[in-house]
Amino acid sequence: MRKSEVFAEARRQSQWAIVFIILRFVRRLVSQLWPILIALFLGRGGGGTWERYEAIASFFGVFGMVVSVIAYFRYYYRVSDTELVIRKGILKKTKLNIPFGRIQSINFRQTLLHRLLHVTELRLETAGSTGEETKIDALSIPLANDLRSLLLAKKQEALGESIHSSAPGIDSTIEEHEETILRLSNQDLLRVGLTRNHLVPIGVVMGLMFSASIYAASFGYEPWEFIQRGFDLREEATMTQLLLAGTLIIVLTLLASLARTFLNYYDLHFYRSGERFQSIQGLLTKKEFAANDRKVQILNWGQNPFEKMLGLIDIRFRQAQSGDDQNKSMRLDIPGCDDERLSYVQTAWLGYTPKLAEEKHRISISYFYHFAKYVIPLGLIIIGLVIYFGAPGAWVPPSIVLILLVSGRWISFKKKKYLWTDRELYVGGGLIGHRHALLPLYKIQNLSIVQSPYQWRRGLSTLLVYTASGTIHVPYIAIEKATQMLDQFTFKVETSRRAWM
Repeated sequence: MRKSEVFAEARRQSQWAIVFIILRFVRRLVSQLWPILIALFLGRGGGGTWERYEAIASFFGVFGMVVSVIAYFRYYYRVSDTELVIRKGILKKTKLNIPFGRIQSINFRQTLLHRLLHVTELRLETAGSTGEETKIDALSIPLANDLRSLLLAKKQEALGESIHSSAPGIDSTIEEHEETILRLSNQDLLRVGLTRNHLVPIGVVMGLMFSASIYAASFGYEPWEFIQRGFDLREEATMTQLLLAGTLIIVLTLLASLARTFLNYYDLHFYRSGERFQSIQGLLTKKEFAANDRKVQILNWGQNPFEKMLGLIDIRFRQAQSGDDQNKSMRLDIPGCDDERLSYVQTAWLGYTPKLAEEKHRISISYFYHFAKYVIPLGLIIIGLVIYFGAPGAWVPPSIVLILLVSGRWISFKKKKYLWTDRELYVGGGLIGHRHALLPLYKIQNLSIVQSPYQWRRGLSTLLVYTASGTIHVPYIAIEKATQMLDQFTFKVETSRRAWM
């Protein structure tokens, strides 16, 4: 039987979908009632009262199961000639009509429970969505693959693109060529984990220390007193103990980074399929991310100092979003790449090789002077007050902060570069490491030039380039150059016949 005929009639999900509907009901219930549940648990009285709580919990459990079963039998989906139709709802019935042309990507998501039950969750991302994806909780993997193949083929037909054939008797499905770009082995994941940004784990460790000080308050210690006792213990500790404590913090930070890396990127398979980039990754939850060429607005890549030593590059696809949509399912971040893979991604996405080897333009040094003009005098005043009123040596921390701020601004200035051609805009920067952004000109949504009073007096300005996935800033450039870029970009956008999405 042809796939189009299989999905022409209304179908239900896999029977295992009941399990996931129940879990979703419980999760929503707990997320809304957790303060009440905690209060009931902590304030429970005698046995009779506790039995009433158990009866209430049993009622909600039975109610959730009944509702979930009814919701399963009220959920239908089918594929018509022009759209995907989904009917659902118990008291309030909902009918979703999703035209094939609006479908942006179709992804799978498998939690550990999905894999144990040999099913997958199918997610459809549509144009103009507000962040909520349309999803089918559980389908058998072969059926999910058939449905995705059929929907992608129908989408291409709706967009007027060529597929295998639409002649009578031939099934309208699509089998796209897949080309592997990157696969991360366990050794690769180890390298990636060791070179990741460790600021988040350090923040977690500091948060735990802060929580410990707050917890100490319940035993009669003030938080600051608790911290002071820690410093007193430090003075009494030997150098060996301090080194061991520092080593322990470093080891815990590295282990936290490695754990996050393995959980998020385990068995990562990054590949090119048709006109989109796709990845499958995850240890406990296997997720599938997609970035369609049309929807990708900006290509970002970067390296921190550790990644640069090993030749690793992180690539991020920034896709078109609706309003304030920050849906994480739209993010496609690929770690562990190299120059060759980055070049392949750029060429495959743009359809040509960008001219990034040309000499880049620098921004005005006023970017640094304007910052230093105010920060250095203010910092020196603070240091002077600390020296006059503070204890001996108290001036060291503010001095270090001032040096870091000024040095950071100078490093940021040195790294900020930009380049534009008749096809694309490149902007580079970074503080710890390097960050890069590449934008095809035809994807620009809007342009503006802004000037602060300081910039106006010096004939400088900042060019703002707006896209459907965010804004790119080109700061502290001559007003004449900003005007030239704005005119050229505007002309390119207005004369381009390529759709931005």
